[in-house]
Amino acid sequence: MVQTLDQYVFLHDAVLEAIICGETEIPTENYMSTVQKLKAINPKTRSTGMAAQFGLLQQVTPDPNDIHCNSAKAHASKNRSNEYLPPDKFIVALKEANGYINASYLNGYREKRAFIIAQSPMENTARDFWKMIVDYKVSAIVMLCGEEDCSFPYWSTLEKFGEYYVEVTNEIKSNGYTERMFKVSSEKESRSVLQLQVTDWPQDGIVREPRTVLQVIDDVIHRQQKIGGGPVVVHCSDTVSRSGVYCSVSIGLEQCKAEGVVDVFQVTKAVRRSKPGAVTTLEQYTSIYDVIDMYLQMNSMYGNFSINKQ
Repeated sequence: MVQTLDQYVFLHDAVLEAIICGETEIPTENYMSTVQKLKAINPKTRSTGMAAQFGLLQQVTPDPNDIHCNSAKAHASKNRSNEYLPPDKFIVALKEANGYINASYLNGYREKRAFIIAQSPMENTARDFWKMIVDYKVSAIVMLCGEEDCSFPYWSTLEKFGEYYVEVTNEIKSNGYTERMFKVSSEKESRSVLQLQVTDWPQDGIVREPRTVLQVIDDVIHRQQKIGGGPVVVHCSDTVSRSGVYCSVSIGLEQCKAEGVVDVFQVTKAVRRSKPGAVTTLEQYTSIYDVIDMYLQMNSMYGNFSINKQ
């Protein structure tokens, strides 16, 4: 059954990780009390259980400086910075010769490659961004930053980016976010793409308005159910803070609905393995717990949670 050295090493790593990390899964009926305990300061360690858990998370996930990202380094002019580059193992390839974009695949709860965490477009990468949208049949974009900290406007009333025309066909401003519908056209095809831009999430990545995040996640789910299509593209100013929190919350909620349990630690660990460095601070990590807590409170699920398997 164990046929290679890599498989043998993996078994040891898995057992070691289980010993180090322990049980982190929380039944929804115990969620609020468990989170309160995690936030309480241990008088012996003078730290919280949440901080200890985040420290473990950093130990068992890759250091962003140690990953192989040769493709990204070979296209330095198309990266906003040298930090948090996409790993070669999870990089999204444009469907053209030498096609590079600063973007990483991320598995969802049910589907592989359910998300693409992308760099916010720059002037010299906007065309590549729209090619990625078309190549992978993306129907929803989640923008987690304002124009001031994502800098380049990759859409307007009617704009051309390379071979792609991008037209804003509808725009609705809601409390905390803006919904836009784009028509993306080329000589070969045309498709509609929903963009949801969260406008009340600061650059530090800490969620101040969990209801906004929950509403955007809900809108994306409805869009995917109605239109289908490829992965959801998520982008922010640094690719790891707000994007990491958003994807962790989204995947955690899927687990919550399907199993009646929440495991923020394991969900975030999986996100960080595809996107090393994602969820960069303890405060961001705590935000994931807080948004899921808000979801459970809004849906009155403490004590009477029913598993909704699809």
